[in-house]
Amino acid sequence: MRIGDNILCLHTLSEVEDLPGKVSTDNRYEKLSTDRSDCRLSFAAPVGVLLSCNHLYNQFIFIDDSVENLKKFERQARNMHSLSRYSRSNQINKQWIEQYLNEAHSLGLTSVRCHCNVMAWSDDREELQKIKNDTGSQLALMECRPRHNTVDTPMLYWAGIPANSRISNATYLHY
Repeated sequence: MRIGDNILCLHTLSEVEDLPGKVSTDNRYEKLSTDRSDCRLSFAAPVGVLLSCNHLYNQFIFIDDSVENLKKFERQARNMHSLSRYSRSNQINKQWIEQYLNEAHSLGLTSVRCHCNVMAWSDDREELQKIKNDTGSQLALMECRPRHNTVDTPMLYWAGIPANSRISNATYLHY
């Protein structure tokens, strides 16, 4: 996608499998830390302040009907229970779903969906290739699986513009 003279590249994180198993709020940044003091940076710093190119980080959080989602997870847990005798992975998935349901019910949690992306741009195709590789590397440093998105870049560009919330909600829910 082109905007004026600039060409965009987009990396997305929208699948649970793309995310790390564990996330912390902040980490020690060794380059600026000493033996007496820590320089702490957020978990997302590699795609924020540490990414040295023109870029935007977008995060879309969708608050759905939590009661309906919990019902879907209950059905999924029952299906996994039925299939658990055929596969150990089904047994493990059943346990994870039940753990989530127990926490959601006991703590009154609201289930949400999330989509994150990093949009970077350049007016030079060679530089854009370097930016694309750097962005993917920074996501990999966060133990995320970078996915270079070539399909819905225009939609995500327009959805991320402030004040486009009505448009972005209407169009993005079909993603």
